[in-house]
Amino acid sequence: MNNLEIQTNKSRIAFLTFIHLLSLILGIVGVYYIYIFGYISITLILVLSFFLLIFPILLYLNLKIIFNSEPGLVINNQGILDNIQITKLGRIEWSNIKGFRTTRMFFSDMLLLDVLDKDVLIKNLNRRQKNNAENSLKKFGTPCVINLSNLKYEKEELLKIISENIKVTN
Repeated sequence: MNNLEIQTNKSRIAFLTFIHLLSLILGIVGVYYIYIFGYISITLILVLSFFLLIFPILLYLNLKIIFNSEPGLVINNQGILDNIQITKLGRIEWSNIKGFRTTRMFFSDMLLLDVLDKDVLIKNLNRRQKNNAENSLKKFGTPCVINLSNLKYEKEELLKIISENIKVTN
């Protein structure tokens, strides 16, 4: 198998970034009008503060993906290299993949790769990546979670390619 390089769906990520920005602006305007009418509360201030703190982080991560020139996913004879996720587990060898599942979460299709040895993937990660991988492990039962909706490739065709490669190596 040759290298299959799948590009990131940057227009989708830019659109989601715009939606985040729009919701933040609408929230600020809403709080302003609530303040004008005298209905301000500490809960409202805390919620707005939370969004004001989270938005720059989301903006940074999304811009990092948008301006990254690397392909979002690389599939070859050795395994799968995921360049789009925050955790960036590196190359996941075919010999370590025992199967896969898909799920839908918040309008996104997710590919969950079931691996034989989770510790091999997690041991070389930095602290932030390790926390994200452990959260995915708790939530999905695997540290390998790939958002298929952020890739420019037909979902069914990608799943077929992955299925064929798993069968060949197992």
